[in-house]
Amino acid sequence: MLDRHDLTDEEWARLEPLLPSQEPQRGGRWADHRTVINGVFWRTRCGLPWRDVPPNYGHWKTVYNRHRRWSADGTWEDLLDELRRDADRVEGAEWTVGVDAGVVVGLVDGDMPLLVEIEYGAKGVGHGVLP
Repeated sequence: MLDRHDLTDEEWARLEPLLPSQEPQRGGRWADHRTVINGVFWRTRCGLPWRDVPPNYGHWKTVYNRHRRWSADGTWEDLLDELRRDADRVEGAEWTVGVDAGVVVGLVDGDMPLLVEIEYGAKGVGHGVLP
């Protein structure tokens, strides 16, 4: 049974071709990518320890290990880049960035803090302020 936050069939159809093959490489079969990704999303959304991931997403250690492996090998980054590229094609220059904070702090050239105020519901960034 799916949770209301789990990937829909439409979302899964977009993600599945971008993921590593589930064909056995060494050691055996991988657990189902969709189930594990839903487990990663559950854990991220709830902010609870990995050991508290419900068993319907697979063993917590499997969910944790897949998240760590894909973080280390760049799979998550590649996936996000591809989804962004699709958003750019579909929405063009009018795509929206959603941030749930009033002020975002970043670094320019690695050492100079940059504060950017974002208006609620605005498209893109309002303005930047350098201290």
